[in-house]
Amino acid sequence: LFVHQNDVPQKETWLSDSQTSKEEALLSDNSFGALSRMVQLEGGPSQMQMLFSDASAKILNCWGIGGRYWHAKIHDAQLGKRSSTICVPDLCAERDIESEVVPMFFRSMSASSLDGLQEVVLMELSHWADIPLDFAIIGLDGCGSTSLRRNLARHPDLNFTALSLHNADEDYFLMELGRQTLPSMAQVERFAAQRAALGEHQGGRARLLGLYQPAIWNEEVLRQMLLYI
Repeated sequence: LFVHQNDVPQKETWLSDSQTSKEEALLSDNSFGALSRMVQLEGGPSQMQMLFSDASAKILNCWGIGGRYWHAKIHDAQLGKRSSTICVPDLCAERDIESEVVPMFFRSMSASSLDGLQEVVLMELSHWADIPLDFAIIGLDGCGSTSLRRNLARHPDLNFTALSLHNADEDYFLMELGRQTLPSMAQVERFAAQRAALGEHQGGRARLLGLYQPAIWNEEVLRQMLLYI
């Protein structure tokens, strides 16, 4: 019913029909090309770089064999709280994943019967490459980034995400995305909906969507995120 998250197919088995150009580029580079270049230039990857590279490789390989990638959390009376990511065939409905696949997966991983299973929480994941972001202003503090954003916003073909939780410099990217190695499908769809709402200007020119958050330069998680968008 499912493909184990560590079962990585050979390159010739990848199905690229459903991949975006950015995802295909990552796959063609074996998902580790950028990381390899970092190793050569910087003497070795950081733990954060390895986490992002690993997450990217797993979801792209899952999609490549026709699966959907999920984050699953359970609460069991015996095991307590556990979480993992799993690659599930596209034909499986979410209710079947919740009731059948996830319990089966955690039974196989823990050798537990899960008789005390109390809760299953599912979240479908996506890839940073699917976030429709064209450019970013990320700092540094006090170096004119606010003026730059204000001036760029006057251009008729440019717009900014304006996705904020607390109305502070588009802090959505710090408060919600700043703890993830992959975005959820719901988060990607939120961005796509905002991009679609921008529409086009006269003459058929598509508007570009940018991000303004001058604190990103100091957040390694968010810098890694931007590398994959």
